Amino acid sequence: HELGLRESSGLDLVVKSEALKMKNFEVLPAWIDYNGHMTDFRYAQVFSETCDHMLGLLGMDDEYVNNGYGYYTTECKINYLDECKLGQRLYTTCQLVSGSPKHIHAYFELCCEETNEAIAVSEQLFLHVARDQGGVCAARQDIADNVMALVEAHKMLPAPSSVGRHVGQRDK
Repeated sequence: HELGLRESSGLDLVVKSEALKMKNFEVLPAWIDYNGHMTDFRYAQVFSETCDHMLGLLGMDDEYVNNGYGYYTTECKINYLDECKLGQRLYTTCQLVSGSPKHIHAYFELCCEETNEAIAVSEQLFLHVARDQGGVCAARQDIADNVMALVEAHKMLPAPSSVGRHVGQRDK
């Protein structure tokens, strides 16, 4: 099943009903902690960069942000499933769990390129805001349409087992 996304530029992107492969990373020496694996704040950085990439894909660009609009992260949870070692090649994926013109509920996976196994997952909630107005508002129509198209495509995917899990709760 495929759906199209409309970018502000008018370019159509085809989105399949599968988690989107987003970005590639390599674990750098500066990312390693005293235990010999990737430090926790680098996981957050990787997921943050993945989020920025997702928002760009949905049509949010620098001009949009400079005009006072954007998405704010209101909740973020990371589950660490395995260790990342120096030089390890990684990639991220994105699945939209739900969305509306005012919010995005996203699930990201950080995967080992060699095994395709998830090393960490992050569930995040974003609200669309108008900074000057100080509150939540609907995204520009093309962005809202893209969010809804991707949510619709991702409805065909199984819900990730950890979505909605609170800290300390086992997967469903």
